[in-house]
Amino acid sequence: MCGKFYRLRMRGGINPPPFSKMKILALDQATRRTGYAVYENDKLTQYGLLEAAGKNADEHMVDMFWQVYHLVEEVRPDYLGIEGVQFQSNYKTFALLARMQGVIVGICYLNDIGFYVTSASEWRAHCGVRSRTRKEQKAEAIRSVRAMGIDAPEDTCEAILHGRYLAHKLRKDTYNDNN
Repeated sequence: MCGKFYRLRMRGGINPPPFSKMKILALDQATRRTGYAVYENDKLTQYGLLEAAGKNADEHMVDMFWQVYHLVEEVRPDYLGIEGVQFQSNYKTFALLARMQGVIVGICYLNDIGFYVTSASEWRAHCGVRSRTRKEQKAEAIRSVRAMGIDAPEDTCEAILHGRYLAHKLRKDTYNDNN
């Protein structure tokens, strides 16, 4: 499921607009903290962090569903970018992230929004994040975003860089489709 655009036609949806009018919502999703970034064309216009309330993973999941759902209603993106889920060392975490990815894909279906599932290595390579350990990668993402003049939490920084990659990818693909 990684590395491909999915354009849905649940309700007879229309084709996406030309890139010059495209709005992208990129997420660095998790059940407790989800960073987000909004790009209009190549320009970052909004970013932030959603934090779930609750006492356990199921309550976090439900709260994050509603927060992402309302964010999508507010932003009204043409495409939503989510990070692919990869197993690292903890099955429980992997399963929770896979469920969260399914929740977000469901929100896309409900709102007739195209989505793109990106592997973390794909957007990191594009944005020059080359560190080996997860801790070093997060620190490098924060440094890259600070170089843009933005001070934000690590999850938001990763969403900002993920969105920058998606904006580049959509511009390139839209240009190639129209020529």
